Amino acid sequence: KGIDIGIDAYYKLYWHPYFQVMTVCDTYQKCGYKSNTPWFDLNNNPSTTIFTHRSYRIPFITSDGILYSMSISSGDGTSSFQTIFVDINAANGPNQYGIDVFMFIPTENNVIMPHCYNSLESTIDESCNINGTGYCCAKKLMEYGWEMRADYPWR
Repeated sequence: KGIDIGIDAYYKLYWHPYFQVMTVCDTYQKCGYKSNTPWFDLNNNPSTTIFTHRSYRIPFITSDGILYSMSISSGDGTSSFQTIFVDINAANGPNQYGIDVFMFIPTENNVIMPHCYNSLESTIDESCNINGTGYCCAKKLMEYGWEMRADYPWR
């Protein structure tokens, strides 16, 4: 797991070889973001997710303009909790979960799945609506065949 080998080794071993990395975001400014907490929940509340943290998170932008940010631990850096944040248009707005920012997690079998992939439908619906956080919206999109249909909750 990433926390066992450190973020640099984790990135170099599991991510860098498989992507056309254009920019590694040592700072939020390097990749065009305005703060180290640049994202908003779907309900427009500022998210407390830290963009980059030298000890447990490395974001990078690929040649297609997508930002990926993988985290190897909990926010305080004390326990393993792997999360992958994907901002499909990098620093361009609106930078909101469920609209252009999505969360994924690796399973125990090393399969990347949407955050909330094993949650109850009611939990997913509560998160992925205009009054929710948007954290579970990748799961909703997976249910929709990765298409933002007319009945996608935030439309």
